[in-house]
Amino acid sequence: MIKYLIFLCACVSLVISFMDRISTDIPNNKKVIVPIGINVADHTPYRVVIAEDEPLSRVFIKRYFQYEHFNVAAEFERGNNIPKRLQDMPTKPHILCIDYSVSGGRGIEIIGLVKKAFPDIKTILVADEAERDMVMKVIDKRVDAVVIKPIVKKKFNDVLAQVMGRKDLLAQNAVVYKSGGINLKELKIPPMPTVLMKVIKFDTDQNVSGGSAELEKIIAPDKSISADIIRISNSAFYGRSKKISSLKDAITLIGMKTVKNLVFVQAQKNISKSLRGPYFRKHLQELPILSSLVAFDLLNPLGQEKFNPLKDTIFLANMFRRIGMTVLALNFTDKYQKILKLSEYGTKDTYQLEKEQFNTTSIEIGTKVFLFWKMPQDLMAIITNQNFSIQQIEKVRDIDRVSRLAEAFSKKMLQLRLTEKEVEVEDAILKFYGAPEELKELFGEDFYEMIQDHPFFDMIPK
Repeated sequence: MIKYLIFLCACVSLVISFMDRISTDIPNNKKVIVPIGINVADHTPYRVVIAEDEPLSRVFIKRYFQYEHFNVAAEFERGNNIPKRLQDMPTKPHILCIDYSVSGGRGIEIIGLVKKAFPDIKTILVADEAERDMVMKVIDKRVDAVVIKPIVKKKFNDVLAQVMGRKDLLAQNAVVYKSGGINLKELKIPPMPTVLMKVIKFDTDQNVSGGSAELEKIIAPDKSISADIIRISNSAFYGRSKKISSLKDAITLIGMKTVKNLVFVQAQKNISKSLRGPYFRKHLQELPILSSLVAFDLLNPLGQEKFNPLKDTIFLANMFRRIGMTVLALNFTDKYQKILKLSEYGTKDTYQLEKEQFNTTSIEIGTKVFLFWKMPQDLMAIITNQNFSIQQIEKVRDIDRVSRLAEAFSKKMLQLRLTEKEVEVEDAILKFYGAPEELKELFGEDFYEMIQDHPFFDMIPK
């Protein structure tokens, strides 16, 4: 017994000596970093509940939480009755991490129910991809964060730090990310042109009588757009050289729908006019205009009567689908110019290159821009659905399919390389609509030579 006590005392002495040595080795000004899972106010772990159908994903998510010292209080294999199950827990959780696909894709709906019962709970949605309409549902149900699979520990930790308000860790991450990513909070988004939203909301079909006068009132305060409309109405394209002198007469001549489209072109031109060089001109200025014109002209040969409602939105969709690319280029001009160059000559598409360089894509940035601009909800999918896969062709909307096809045709006209995936999607869309293979030839070199006479091309910054 005495030997045991002597041995125990010796061990304690060694431990104390070892701890003293550690404390002397740590600089006095070295700040101890508290793990994300620990409440810095009372030093107790935050409690987490995980709802995930896939066992392997659940294991990884649990491991990530535990690594950051969270207390995983419960794991649900199914999403059934989650609000009741949380209510029955003796100690309520701080965080619910739930998969989008639980209970047949009811993840976001369950979050909405949980938020009503527990307004202060933090919610993290895990999803395979940004599916159609998911972005708007996330906003509507006040989801705190979204994590896209495959889950990477570094990115998962960034989300946790954001959700838990750990600005100290977010500041460190901004420094670490400087070379391989971007801080979305520091991203500069250009303001939406004042006239743009008013014109988007202007319905030409409901304003047939007196519509020209109403549209004139909206546009007239913007002298630059008014001058462009008058100039284009006097172009050889409309055969009225220098006979139109008023905005009212110009709108009457070229029509309200064309005037609306012209406003979209002018808005895009003003946003991107500072981007100079052949790559920016081709990808961010010429391609959107060409895609818009091609998409509009595609509606008839595809032979779908249900396309008629698209005639008011298809041009707008194609003008602003690439707004995320434009904003990235405005913020990181040199880097983005290299990405566009690599996309022409390399084996990776633009989105892959963006992900490698910035740890985000122009789709995510475009979504952020549309939210910042408060664009109508039905236009959000224009951004989120632009890079859909073959497997999603039947799920996305006609406007997404036609726009994707128009962009593929336009890229080839501009001699931009299509990836193998883009070619496969192009063929699959044609097959989906039962369109003849000759449609590719119809929108080929001859079409491009002819369409360049369109006055909208004169609006590209020189």
